[in-house]
Amino acid sequence: MSPGLLIANIRGNLEALEAVFATCPPNEFDFILNAGDSLACGPNPAAVVDLLELYGVTSIRGVMDELALKRSEEHTSELQSH
Repeated sequence: MSPGLLIANIRGNLEALEAVFATCPPNEFDFILNAGDSLACGPNPAAVVDLLELYGVTSIRGVMDELALKRSEEHTSELQSH
């Protein structure tokens, strides 16, 4: 079986994700799975998404991700209606 890395509950915390990748370099794993809740609560959700995409991380949408995306869609719809 190939070695994989499981991460979860990043919650927009870029520094924490960078620390994980410093300890567990992505190139040492055949795959990385993110179990969700990547976006909400932290200061850098967009940068977290960019880093996850850079390393080809497969992500599952968590409850907090779903709420963040719903709020973003609502905000976009509100802006477009004005």
